[in-house]
This record gives sequence, C-alpha cells and structure tokens, in this order.
Amino acid sequence: MQTETVSKVVAARLKECKVKKIKQADIAVQVGFNNPNMITHIKQGKSKLPPEKAPKLAHALGMDENHLLYLALNEKWDGIGDFIYSNIDRFREIALIEKTFWKILDDLNVNYDELTEQQQKNLLFKLSEFICKSK
Repeated sequence: MQTETVSKVVAARLKECKVKKIKQADIAVQVGFNNPNMITHIKQGKSKLPPEKAPKLAHALGMDENHLLYLALNEKWDGIGDFIYSNIDRFREIALIEKTFWKILDDLNVNYDELTEQQQKNLLFKLSEFICKSK
C-alpha cells in the first residue's frame, strides 16, 4: 500500500519553499493554476493534482518530476502509476520501434498518410511480423 501521497510530498516541499520565502501564489502561477489556492488544496489533500500539472509543479518545487507524476497518476487512477513503472521497459521498446518505423518511412520518402488503407494495413502487418521474428 502506498503511504507516500502527493499532499504529503507537496506539503514537505512547501515548507522548504516557505523558508526560502517563495510564495504559494507564485508557484500556482508558475504551474498554470488559475486559482492560487489550488496549491493549498493539493497540500491539504482537498484536491488531487492533475497529472498534466505534475511536471511543472515538481519543477517549481525543485523535486523529481517523474516521482511526482507517478504519485499523481496513482491517485487519479488507482494503480496506473505502478503499472506504468513496472512496464516502463516495454513502453521504451515500443517507442523505439515506433521511432524506427517513422525514420524508415522518412528515409524511403514514404508519406504514410498518402498510402491507401490497405497499404497501411499491409505495412503495419509486415512491421509486426518483423518485430515478432526479432524477439
């Protein structure tokens, strides 16, 4: 069970910001919140941190972006952060395959959008065959 929460982590970092005389309202603006009280609500656990705001808030608080995003994802969608973390190597592999796929098409001067639907399906099928054979 996860004991570390966004509210606890944010509250701890905000204490350090208070010592440095950094205002929560300034942090809220930096993160892109319309309501400066949002930082207080997150700190108190009254509001959840939207995952899309986690990297900016982490940067504003001088903390690890990935860790805060992980916590925010787990709080928004129970366990999704754990799922992503445990499958990160698979996601990296998929991203590399996709990057390679688009580079090959670019090198061949092939515009994927100009291919017919059947040509696109054939191309993707051949790519999947290639991936399966290379494993």
